[in-house]
Amino acid sequence: MGVVEDARYDGVDRRPWGKFDRATLRVYSLLFHLIDVGAVAGVLWDRFLTPNQRRVISAGLNMPQEQARSVVCFLAGMHDIGKLIPYFQALEPVAYVRLGEELPADAGPVVHVPHARASMHVGLHLLGELGFAVGGNDSPAVRAAQCLGGHHGRFLQLDVDGAASAQRVQATLGGPAWQELRRRYVRLLWHLFGVEEAPKAMSVEAAVLITGLTMVADRIASQRRYWVPNADTPSFGAGEHHSRARRQAEEEVERLGLARFALNQVPFTTAHPALKEPNALQASVMGELPRLVAERGSGIAVVADAMGTGKSVAALEMARIFNEHCGTQGVMWLLPATAAADQAWEVLDRYVRAHRPEYAPVTLVHHHSDLNEAYTGRLLSPADTCVLDGPPDDPFADDHDDFDDEREYGPGAAGPDAWLRGRDNALLAQYTVSTTDQAQMAVLPVRHSALRMLALTGKTVVVDEAHALDAFSQLQLLRLLQWLGAMNCPVVLLSATMPASTATELVRAYLSGAGRTGLHTVSFAPGYPGWLFADAASATAHRMSEPARHEQRAAQRRIAHIRVRKVTYQPLGQPGRAIEEGERLAVIADVLQPVIRRGG
Repeated sequence: MGVVEDARYDGVDRRPWGKFDRATLRVYSLLFHLIDVGAVAGVLWDRFLTPNQRRVISAGLNMPQEQARSVVCFLAGMHDIGKLIPYFQALEPVAYVRLGEELPADAGPVVHVPHARASMHVGLHLLGELGFAVGGNDSPAVRAAQCLGGHHGRFLQLDVDGAASAQRVQATLGGPAWQELRRRYVRLLWHLFGVEEAPKAMSVEAAVLITGLTMVADRIASQRRYWVPNADTPSFGAGEHHSRARRQAEEEVERLGLARFALNQVPFTTAHPALKEPNALQASVMGELPRLVAERGSGIAVVADAMGTGKSVAALEMARIFNEHCGTQGVMWLLPATAAADQAWEVLDRYVRAHRPEYAPVTLVHHHSDLNEAYTGRLLSPADTCVLDGPPDDPFADDHDDFDDEREYGPGAAGPDAWLRGRDNALLAQYTVSTTDQAQMAVLPVRHSALRMLALTGKTVVVDEAHALDAFSQLQLLRLLQWLGAMNCPVVLLSATMPASTATELVRAYLSGAGRTGLHTVSFAPGYPGWLFADAASATAHRMSEPARHEQRAAQRRIAHIRVRKVTYQPLGQPGRAIEEGERLAVIADVLQPVIRRGG
């Protein structure tokens, strides 16, 4: 049969299972689950990905965006093709007996291969048959196969001539009947998602974003309440299920709060009601930066000013300008400590609510965010209570048992924002405040790093207190800035005390990721007080105008009263010796008396 016939009633074998509920013995077709995830990926492409992210993926695949969308949906749908192997299908005897006689008879030796790795191994040759070039580590087939293997959180090494060779796949992952059914599934997905041709290239940036998108789509479609109704009322064929899956995906993405939205344009005093007018630095940003960004495109900005002078407001205005011109939507505000993040969340939440959006979740991400009563009290609703019919859906369990990730239980906490509060899911919200370490995990070899990179690159990233990191964290920040530069993601750095050398190092890291070289002798110090914008296209530094800097400096000028006390210095000598009047230690004790008496 051809793919058109396979899409119809009884066209292709739908008995291999992809989801199984032990409590009710419900079995869900693997083919339908693959279609579900591909359909969710398509809706996420339309409603969640920002224009900048779509450009990065289409450029990385070297094809128009509409064709790139089809390829992304196809790869996302193909993510679990490794479940169509004897080992995985035999994990549940109740579901295995449904396979009939042909597949079990052709199983051969059942070898323990986790299904994510199996997806990568069998996917390599199936992709090659569809026109993906198979070659070295940077070939489209190898990178696409690693996207399949990485959908559970970690990119896996692919040995093209070893474990992934055609001979090993045939010997360990099922005989000809299994291979032919996998081939028919893949070609059916290719047909349903309208792929015209295989991409001739796949950049690292595109592969990371595609993998992150697949992770999100898989999490959505793997929710028990998402697939169980489909198992109870299955479609007659793949074509019918594809039509249903698209409608279901649109409703679910909207319900989870993942659809992007635009804030209404409001006056400055409405967005920042505590201020009567912008100060000189903020006015300079609002007056000068829009033209620069419109002409030059995305880049990195640095704001240096004293504490309490409105750097946060300047950063929010910069983010608004970047989002208008650079194809990003939202803000990712990073701070080094949880207490500072809690305070910044209140600032960002007030800023978003001042625009009066219909629905705009602002999430707080750090290890103790659930202790912030302002945050949990805002998000919890009377319906957001715990149910007692089993553990919650938990796609985040970091265990090494391949099958454990596929177990399904009863629903967990209810409420409109429950899914978006879940661990790294919270990073996916359009407006997010987080500790810096949560973002740095996007560039560390940890699980679900690709999802974090996906969450970061859709927004303007604001790094507050950029100087206040230890040596290790500073190194990870440099790596993160390189990635953000490669993704063409705008960044704003804030600091009251950042040395010029540190500012220059951070800006250079971003620009090197954007492909700019030869910057070792160029200074990117913003001046104090002031701001700097370095565009990614030319690495040109654009600084705050001197009249505005002078006005900002004059507004901050304070009178300092200095009193000089003459002292006599003597070595400490023996412990317990008497301190003479006028000696340095006696004067220090005298000066400290007001603090001791009245505090301070």
